[in-house]
Amino acid sequence: MPSYLIVPLPKSAIDKERIKEVVRKFSAIECHAQLKFGTIPESLTEIEGVLLFYYVIEYEAEYETIKGMKKIEPPPVEKIPVAILDNNVLIIGHSKKEFEDKVLSFVSEHIAPGYVLQNVEFEEEVLRAVVEKYPDVLQLDLTPMDGRIDKISCIGRGLTDSDFWRDYGDQPLIYVKARLVDLPEEANVGFRKKGIITIYNRNFSIQQQIRVLKEVVRMILPYMKTTFQTRLR
Repeated sequence: MPSYLIVPLPKSAIDKERIKEVVRKFSAIECHAQLKFGTIPESLTEIEGVLLFYYVIEYEAEYETIKGMKKIEPPPVEKIPVAILDNNVLIIGHSKKEFEDKVLSFVSEHIAPGYVLQNVEFEEEVLRAVVEKYPDVLQLDLTPMDGRIDKISCIGRGLTDSDFWRDYGDQPLIYVKARLVDLPEEANVGFRKKGIITIYNRNFSIQQQIRVLKEVVRMILPYMKTTFQTRLR
């Protein structure tokens, strides 16, 4: 399932023409490293005011043969979507930490120079805001405060109107999966405390996913405590 991270950007980074130039300039095809990395300029597009492009990273991988392990040639590629919204927000595809860090380093160096970028994590009030706005909850994961149980998970429909919610609804939330019903195409979306957003509609195009992500950002924006750390020069 496609999953994403939300990363606040400084206002100075939102210059669409400059971003387009950066995407065109740092093509992975032109990379001279043994394992290539960079943008796919041909992927650059604008969807409902959102700039979208893909960043790719080659990595080493092996497979087993009767003669031992061999490297996969050409090397496989991790392809990560990168979206830039007008409200000073960057969205990147969730991947391995090393790949996420490489994308954030690229954005930090070439689009938001001088800043250290980090994805937001969802505090308790954000997860409860999701539950309040979208009460047709499909899954809830909680961590009971008594410390004897690591996690309680409940899956179903309309969980906020259940005995489970009445019994455990005051416990700390770590994951909420809800039905977002006020979108042109209804979406099932998961919100994990670590800041990971997952769209569970398998047939959604990237355009539909962008619409969902715009709504998610609009909903949680009031709760985002944005501070930026500048790089030492």
